[in-house]
Amino acid sequence: MDAEQILEIAEWYELHDKPDEAYEVLTYGLSWHPDHTGILVTLAYSYIDKGKPEEAKRIAILIEDEYSVEAKMLRAELLLAENQILEAEAILDTLEGEADANLCLNVASLYIQADHFSHGLLWLQKAALFAPEDEDLIWTIAECCHNIGKNEEAIHYFNILIDQQPYSADSWAGLAKVYFTQELYDKAVEACDFALVADAGLYDAHLFKAHSLYQLGNYEESIKEYRYVLAQGDYFSEYVYAY
Repeated sequence: MDAEQILEIAEWYELHDKPDEAYEVLTYGLSWHPDHTGILVTLAYSYIDKGKPEEAKRIAILIEDEYSVEAKMLRAELLLAENQILEAEAILDTLEGEADANLCLNVASLYIQADHFSHGLLWLQKAALFAPEDEDLIWTIAECCHNIGKNEEAIHYFNILIDQQPYSADSWAGLAKVYFTQELYDKAVEACDFALVADAGLYDAHLFKAHSLYQLGNYEESIKEYRYVLAQGDYFSEYVYAY
């Protein structure tokens, strides 16, 4: 049985939620193909999933292919798990010359999962260079910018989304949320109004309009918006009071 067949069988077991069987197939395959990068990488990830990072590191050391993208991603993930950000960054930066949108997204995901959001944002922005029309990607970048306090950049990306889809209620509500954070309450109300033109029942638009009106001293209209939001049965009051 060749290495690719072994990997296909292991993948089948993983897809059918049978990690132990997948592990057995990989260890069997390793006895036949001890130097195969794909088997070694997959086995290392199996150990990571089992909560055995030391075993994963032991397997990673056995990988001889220094140019394998999979191996680099594995080593970087192990380093990030130990908060060795500079060492991981040095490895991941070598991928830039051969990166495409999917690889950039995978690198971004590694950084974000390790709570290194600024590094993740850079790779999300690199991904956007390959897929500038990908609305889900642009949305993710806008949210990431907002979450790490880069609100001017967040506004830029939400405006890109609005230019692409002028009647996107979610994009207008996202923009309103950023304006609210910046204490630009008039602009937040305006953005909410545009969102509500597109979707009159959008919770976030009503919520941030309520918050913004309250900050502007328009308590009567603010209360109307709060009452609308709280009347929605599937909307948690804790979220309403979070801001």
